[in-house]
Amino acid sequence: MTMHINLSPEMEQYIKTKVGSGFYGNATEVIRDAIRRMQANERRIAAFQSAVAKGDEPLDPDVIT
Repeated sequence: MTMHINLSPEMEQYIKTKVGSGFYGNATEVIRDAIRRMQANERRIAAFQSAVAKGDEPLDPDVIT
């Protein structure tokens, strides 16, 4: 799929700098890596929120010894 996006000059320069560093081969790789990192972060947040919700559940008095 092809997408066209508009970036601020600062974001465009940031991507060019990343490509220029040699770590990424092109702008697409930078964007894909950013999206993968966002997805991973969202999964971590969801897991954390799930753990907090579980920790907030009342304890089963029959389990406590």
